[in-house]
Amino acid sequence: MKRFVTALGIAITASPAIAGDCGSPERMGEFLRNDFKERAMIVLPEPDGPILTVWVNMDSGTWTVVRVGDTQACIVASGNNAMLPSDLSSLSLGEPL
Repeated sequence: MKRFVTALGIAITASPAIAGDCGSPERMGEFLRNDFKERAMIVLPEPDGPILTVWVNMDSGTWTVVRVGDTQACIVASGNNAMLPSDLSSLSLGEPL
């Protein structure tokens, strides 16, 4: 089953290779920054406390969705071919949509 995130223009599907991998939030961020050159692009707070974070490398197109709690961060989905719709591609990080 696929879920679509239209703001990103990408389909999110679980990747059995790494979905479910967990670690401390600090270690997970370090792993995604160093190994995949991804940056946290979108932060989505959930009502019960954890946060979903979408990490993207716009050069290679890799993306990862991570569920972050106080002491643990787990990869819930990942993939390739991330792209921003043309009307959003000129935005800088931190700018409101």
